Amino acid sequence: MCSEKKMMKKGQETIGYYNYYFSEDNKQCTIVAGGEPDFEQSVKVMDDVINDPRYSKDMLLLVNLTSFQYHPSYDEFAGLRDHLKKLAPRLQNKIALVCNRKLDILGHLICAFMNMENIEMKTFIKLEDAENWLKVERKIRKFK
Repeated sequence: MCSEKKMMKKGQETIGYYNYYFSEDNKQCTIVAGGEPDFEQSVKVMDDVINDPRYSKDMLLLVNLTSFQYHPSYDEFAGLRDHLKKLAPRLQNKIALVCNRKLDILGHLICAFMNMENIEMKTFIKLEDAENWLKVERKIRKFK
């Protein structure tokens, strides 16, 4: 298992089974999860990304859970939802959540909860579809 937090390569952070990095233009943060992270690691990566000085509530977020092997209990799922709700004022981003088929329904549930908090979050099965959705948003923002 990875150490609690260490630099992997320039700009990439690791927290347990999570890695995250910011694009060179600081317009997107990508979080990648793999293996079997637990509830505490899941909360910690959210907090670390939000508190990273490179983070902006205007940046796009891509969360890739396609290699995720964690299946939260109901209480853990509710805890993750509540933690995201607590962070909502700092999450005015557009968030693409890419899930494997086993987690797809949970992805849709968390997106529904976040949409109620006025956070635009959408679930995808294919990474390419999520990336395209965020690319369209980048193009739209250029014209605003």
